[in-house]
Order: sequence, then structure tokens, then C-alpha cells
Amino acid sequence: QRQMCIRDSKNGPQYGDLVIFPRGYNTFHGHVGFYMGSVYEDGIHYYRILGGNQNKKVSIRKYRASHALGIRRAIR
Repeated sequence: QRQMCIRDSKNGPQYGDLVIFPRGYNTFHGHVGFYMGSVYEDGIHYYRILGGNQNKKVSIRKYRASHALGIRRAIR
């Protein structure tokens, strides 16, 4: 049986990492998605996040990188 643990990413996100963002104003609500890359628009750094229930569908959306609460990487 394989075991996987999750640890913080110290060197920025890599493709497939889980990225955690706040959602709304309650500290216990959040949004989690898979990191799919970065883009810069008008000098603002965004993460491209693959997630479910983004506009009621599975999609890739941009989120400001500065709003990320954490990045987690699965390791074996």
C-alpha cells in the first residue's frame, strides 16, 4: 500500500500542486484547486487554477497569486 503525505511547497507552485485561496469573508471558507501555470497581466501575477464549481463548472480560472493562503504538494 502506498502512502502519500502533503507538505508545503517552499519554492513556489509547480504544475499540479494544490493552491488554497480564501472565499468570501469567513475565515473557514475557502477554495482549493490545482495549479496550472502563472500569467502576468498589467503587472499583476495570477495563478491559473483548475477547479470544480468555478462558475458552476470545472474550469481554469485566474486568481491573484498574492491572495493564495497556501500551496501543498503531494509526495510519495
